[in-house]
Amino acid sequence: MQNARILFCPLFPLILTLTFAFISLQVLGQNKAKATVIPIDSSFSVAAVAKKIKRDFPLAIPAIDSLPEGVQEYRNMVYATLEDTRYGKRELHLDIFRPQKDERRELAAVIMINGGGWRSGTRSMQVPMAQMLAARGFVTIPVEYQLSLEAKFPAAVHNIKSAIRWVKANSRKYHIDTARIAVFGCSAGGQLAALTGLTNNIPFFEGRQGITATDSNRVN
Repeated sequence: MQNARILFCPLFPLILTLTFAFISLQVLGQNKAKATVIPIDSSFSVAAVAKKIKRDFPLAIPAIDSLPEGVQEYRNMVYATLEDTRYGKRELHLDIFRPQKDERRELAAVIMINGGGWRSGTRSMQVPMAQMLAARGFVTIPVEYQLSLEAKFPAAVHNIKSAIRWVKANSRKYHIDTARIAVFGCSAGGQLAALTGLTNNIPFFEGRQGITATDSNRVN
């Protein structure tokens, strides 16, 4: 039996290197594509809570999004654009509700933050209450913020402070009294409201998102 001969191709290392490089680029591309989808936890919602409490509170009826007579609305306003997140370009939104009467009068405003354990919920949960408060003479502003599956602490506080700066910068357009801006939240939103109100001028909590030229994001 003749000895087997091993033929060596000079281009073999180069071909092998290029093959592994191609596979690596494919994997990285797939991971990047996956990262553009923001993870969402939808477990906390009005419908889910209504179902959970139905037996103990059979007469409870979820509040609905219904614009009262005499209230103006401005929906899906972009208050900040984050150019380079792990999920790509990200726009953050808010809604505004205000009374139609005394349209030129500067009114007190309430920034409204939804709950959901910091990882679930949407600003739409605050809309029915925002509409009712607007019907009673306030400018109300439910604000979207980044949940914990998308961005880690203190990103949500940075978002909310950015929203406050946007409101102050646009106060003339929406006739808001910048000396009377309060922040309100439910559950996790209440904790974020407290952090927002108690961390004025602390750099770690201020952030550099959205409009930064206004004098302050202080609230009452």
